[in-house]
Amino acid sequence: MLALIFVRRGQSLKLGSTRLDTIHPIEKESYQIIESRVDLSIYDDGQRAVVARIIHATGDTSFRDGIAFSPDAITSALSVLQKKPHVIADCQMVRAGITKYNTECFLDKVEAGPDGFPTRSAKAIEYGINLFGDGCVIVIGNAPTALFKTLDLIDQGFKPGLVIGFPVGFVGASESKDRLMEYENFPYITNNGERGGSPVAAACFNALLKLRDIK
Repeated sequence: MLALIFVRRGQSLKLGSTRLDTIHPIEKESYQIIESRVDLSIYDDGQRAVVARIIHATGDTSFRDGIAFSPDAITSALSVLQKKPHVIADCQMVRAGITKYNTECFLDKVEAGPDGFPTRSAKAIEYGINLFGDGCVIVIGNAPTALFKTLDLIDQGFKPGLVIGFPVGFVGASESKDRLMEYENFPYITNNGERGGSPVAAACFNALLKLRDIK
């Protein structure tokens, strides 16, 4: 059962355990359906948990393909989350999807440039990074400009704990994710192409939280 993929490789968790008993029957059935329809064997246990959660959140089995993990992304991400870092979301919809961890969004603290650039999303991410500094986690599920700004700040010396990058749209989303995948000095999870969105980004983070709690 896919419910069991939230266990680290080499461990086992019986169906009668308290942790699995807390999963709603509908959620259990959803993961059983995913398992019957989608072969996730190309991923290791931790990656499979993330991809299954994304499919569950979106109802889109095509998310089986195109999810990109930096080397050791899961291990590194769980280590980061154990430290309870600040988490910056690019929009309120991402925050709304993350219910078991305190996150911040600073769109209400900034205004776009006079011609619309820099965008509010880019300025809000910059505001949060300047406030929290190195080690914070960036979760992007909407604005490509927020991911571009994050990467610009990384080039200037910012050291993120983790970047979850799932911006969506036809202008800049694919390009921003392609650029993210060029980096090797921090953990990231993203996907290729124009698809993405707040449910995807939130589902990715929520899957990591569940893995952290089992670790």
